[in-house]
Amino acid sequence: MASRSPHQTVLNYANSVALLIQPFVDWFPYDLSGSFGGDETYIRVKERWHYLFFLFDAVKKVVLFDRISPNRNTLSAIKAIDDVLRKLPFIPEDLSFVVNSNPIYLLVQHFFAQQSISFDVR
Repeated sequence: MASRSPHQTVLNYANSVALLIQPFVDWFPYDLSGSFGGDETYIRVKERWHYLFFLFDAVKKVVLFDRISPNRNTLSAIKAIDDVLRKLPFIPEDLSFVVNSNPIYLLVQHFFAQQSISFDVR
C-alpha cells in the first residue's frame, strides 16, 4: 500500500531539491547550436501577474534558461538573452534567435549590437 505525503511536504521537498540542482542544470556544458528560440508567457506569483521568459536551443531541443520578471519589457528580454549568451564559449557568426513578433526583441538586438554582439532576430 502506497503512503500519501501531504501536499506541503512534497512542495517543500521539490523546492529544496530545485535549489540544489539548479546550478548543475543552468551551467551544464551543453554543445549548443547557435540557433535559439524564446518566448514569454504570464504566470501568477503570490497573487500577482509576472512574465516567464524562457529560451532554448532550437536545434538541440534544450531549455537553457528561464527568467521570471514582473514586467514584459526590453530590460527583461535583454537579461534573458544575456543568460543564454553567457553560456556560449564564443559568439557564433550565424547566431540567431527565433522569437515572437514582440518589438522588444528588435530593441534587444540593437542593444547587443551596440555591445558588438550581432545576431539575427526572426
